[in-house]
Amino acid sequence: QLDSEVLQIYALCLWQLGKNDMALSTMRSLASSILSLEETLAAASISFICRLLYHISGQESTITSILKMPKEFFRSSKISFVVTAIHVLDPKDQLEPVVSRSRSFVTCREDIIRMHILITFGKLLKHGSNNSLGIQKGVDHLRKALHMYPNSSLLRNLLSYLLLSSKEWRDLYLATRCSFLDLSDKQKYKGIKSAFEILGAGTVACYAIGSPKEKFPLPTCRHQHPSGSRAIQLLQKFLHQEPWNFNARYLLTLNCLQKARQERFAPQICRVLERLTAVALHNQFYSSTDVSCQYQSFQLLLCAAELSLFAHLLLCRAYATEDDIISISKEYRQCLELGTDFHIGWISLKFIESRYQLGDDSTILPLCFEDCCKDIKLSWNMWMALFNMVQGLIAIWFGDFVAAEESLTQASSLADGESCILLCHGAICMELARQKCESQYISRAVRSLMKAKNASVDPLPIISLLLAQAEASLGSKAKWEINLQNEWFSWPPEMTVLDIENRQADFPAPVPWTMYPVSYSYCNVFTCPNGTN
Repeated sequence: QLDSEVLQIYALCLWQLGKNDMALSTMRSLASSILSLEETLAAASISFICRLLYHISGQESTITSILKMPKEFFRSSKISFVVTAIHVLDPKDQLEPVVSRSRSFVTCREDIIRMHILITFGKLLKHGSNNSLGIQKGVDHLRKALHMYPNSSLLRNLLSYLLLSSKEWRDLYLATRCSFLDLSDKQKYKGIKSAFEILGAGTVACYAIGSPKEKFPLPTCRHQHPSGSRAIQLLQKFLHQEPWNFNARYLLTLNCLQKARQERFAPQICRVLERLTAVALHNQFYSSTDVSCQYQSFQLLLCAAELSLFAHLLLCRAYATEDDIISISKEYRQCLELGTDFHIGWISLKFIESRYQLGDDSTILPLCFEDCCKDIKLSWNMWMALFNMVQGLIAIWFGDFVAAEESLTQASSLADGESCILLCHGAICMELARQKCESQYISRAVRSLMKAKNASVDPLPIISLLLAQAEASLGSKAKWEINLQNEWFSWPPEMTVLDIENRQADFPAPVPWTMYPVSYSYCNVFTCPNGTN
């Protein structure tokens, strides 16, 4: 005769081996002996049966079995927690009578607090809607619980965490005040999130929603006291104790960035930020594919970028909305002096320089961009191709299609397999052929568009359409028809049906393009072969 503990181990092993029927049979043997066990062993056995049954048979079967159990089985706080946890996940509240009776046996202070946390989770899950949690219901319950246990760090930190997740902007300030702030190990990790994480996130959130009318360095949140420096000091102490804590470093970085913005990017705080971001971004932790890690990595990259050229680049854009050319020129020069190691910064500055004709020497930015790329080995050609493409797009702004074609030719040679660049080059060549009536541009367009078509993972209708026009201009009716058919079948089925309906509404007797007479002219590359647009 096996005792209860051995039966539990045996059933668990059978479940791990995938022998669910034998595990259920063992649990039935265990259940038949519960009434003869002492109270502690009986409670442990009932808890084990409920939990393993949930894993094997699922929620509904477990709830049905619990409802059939004798009432005497639930006279234990340990069993009450297991039953309440299952009840939290049940939207039908079938276990409400059992849970209500079992909670009367939860008498220890720590157990009561833990039970309030479980009840809060139930409020979050059962009062949510549209894939969102019922945050306010959870907050309301925790506030009532805190009246009974005002010194509970578990309740306070969970309430702070929910307040941070609330859609009510006033709750952000309350979140930073509610949590326990203690550097001792006893308090640090009480709750889902530590008090330091709540303080750091709350301070950043208050800054993010702050009124733009408020002047630096006053509080950036209407209901927030000036605690930015205090948050930084506490996070620094926390990070000093645990230099391996990525969340502490991340939140400290964001709070320092807030302070840097308030102090107009003072050199001292910028140096601190540079060290923090450099250490964080070189850590393998942020190479993880986890969504939260990727998001933190993205935020740190933005922070690193803003430290150098990007703060002045954003000011350039702000002054541009007011057409303040003098201020734009001033910030543009600041960007050149500061520089950046981020390619997108130089590309953005190139657009601003060209739009407002700021640069006296057109070679400065290309040289800066090349210098930025000098340490890159694998993707150097792609970055240089992108910069050439940008120069081509800028040339199009000013109507210089010859210069645009030259830039896009260089971009195509550097990134021969990029369909986007090849498509742009093909389109520009066709426009030049239309303007100059020279067949060489049509031939170039066909070569680039064919490469773009072959390089595209999915067929692009615009490529086939442009190829049809180019082949028609070269006199190839067969290739013209083939490419028009490719263009038609490369659209998703639902879009082709819509196109037919639109054509029927506009033209009672539509004639397909393949039936139009062909008129070969180098000047008609952007029109249908019969001269229609």
